[in-house]
Amino acid sequence: MKMNEYLRDVLNQSKDIAKAVNYYFNEENIEKLTRIQNLIFDNVIFTGMGSSHYCACSASTYLNNNGVKSRVISAGELLHYEYNSIGKSTLVIAISQSGESAEIVRLIDRIGKNVKVVGITNNEKSPLANRADILLNLNVKPEKSVSTRTYISSIILCLLVSCSILKKLNDETRDYFIRAVESIDNAIKMCEENKDRLLEFLDGVNYITLLARGYNIGTAYAGALFIQELSKFPAYGMDAAEFRHGPLEIVDDSFRGIIVSPSGLTCDLNVKLAKDISSYGGRIILLSDGEESFEEDNIINIKMDFCDEHLTPIFYILPIQYLDNLIAEKKGLKVGEFRWGEKVTREE
Repeated sequence: MKMNEYLRDVLNQSKDIAKAVNYYFNEENIEKLTRIQNLIFDNVIFTGMGSSHYCACSASTYLNNNGVKSRVISAGELLHYEYNSIGKSTLVIAISQSGESAEIVRLIDRIGKNVKVVGITNNEKSPLANRADILLNLNVKPEKSVSTRTYISSIILCLLVSCSILKKLNDETRDYFIRAVESIDNAIKMCEENKDRLLEFLDGVNYITLLARGYNIGTAYAGALFIQELSKFPAYGMDAAEFRHGPLEIVDDSFRGIIVSPSGLTCDLNVKLAKDISSYGGRIILLSDGEESFEEDNIINIKMDFCDEHLTPIFYILPIQYLDNLIAEKKGLKVGEFRWGEKVTREE
């Protein structure tokens, strides 16, 4: 069977992103990142739309966890309802793969020149690029359909901005990022080894719930977005802690969920949630690097590489992208084609 372009993008990401990481650490970009470190600000706002919104969650959490006040908010909410939260001492990190999405364009037109804007985009001729005080280029080949490498490269650049602000940008940091990118291939390998079980997981499925905490909240939200967009299928991202506060009641033998659970502060809590859902009849894909083996038929454990928790979003999205393609093909869709939207959303 001929491989569709979306799946080709998923499987070939590691090489493309490895090249991008080498580019991010060249002399010119290190100079730009160092300039961000030297700006005067007392809080950081990351903003974007869609996957360009969720890609910043890990970077913002990393800053907050290290004592720098930060938040992530969609450009639409920031433009219309929370614009006054931007002060003269706010550093705005605006992310848009095209640099042309409607809300980003209107937001940057509104932001005064006295507010510093770091632009992260794949289009150096875009309105975002023209407004940015410091421009960081994703420097990856754009996709024709749902984001793959542009999403992961956006995660990386947001994290590099955070590392720079925290003065943690060095050769050791570069090695950590390189190892995280190398883990993409293992994530794909684990998915291919479990392909039959993943297909079985999709039998009779009506919706998928994606659950995560901390640095991977954005993985749950973006993963749900990608499934909705590519597969035209109901999927919902949620804070795993919140799931016990009411939503747990939806679990029965029709429930299908993905739990993102790398080693870290809440790994044990996530694994316990997976076991509880399994005991109530629900089926779970558990993404984890833990040593524990699962005998439960209801849990498919996709074994991931170990990595520092804040870097795991770089490759924990891969099994979700892979599953997304299985859903689309199972539905008989022309994978990667849009029905009502388009690659760049230019109207609100």
